[in-house]
Amino acid sequence: MIVKPGFVAKEIGGQEVIIAVGKAAEKFNGYITLNGSGKLLWEALSKGATKEELISLMLATYDVERDIASRDVDAFLNKLILADVIDEEDSDMPAEEEDE
Repeated sequence: MIVKPGFVAKEIGGQEVIIAVGKAAEKFNGYITLNGSGKLLWEALSKGATKEELISLMLATYDVERDIASRDVDAFLNKLILADVIDEEDSDMPAEEEDE
C-alpha cells in the first residue's frame, strides 16, 4: 500500500486525524479520525510498511490473535482505499506473470 501524496496525520483538538493538503485537498474535503491503533498503523504505512508488516506490528503491540489483527488491518486499509487516500499496490504481493 502506498499513501498518496498530500495526505498527512495531524492532531486537531486533541484528536489525531488524516487530512489532505495541497492539491490533494482539491478532491478530499474532510478528515479521517484515527484511534490509537489507527495512528500506529498510519505511521507505519506512511513509512512504506506492507500489509504483512502492519499485521506484525499489531501483533507486537497488542495482545490479539493473528486473525483479528489481520481483519483489523484489512478494515483500516479498506477505509483508506475507499477514501482514495492510498493506492492498493502492495509489495507483499508478487507481480503476476503474463503467459505468452
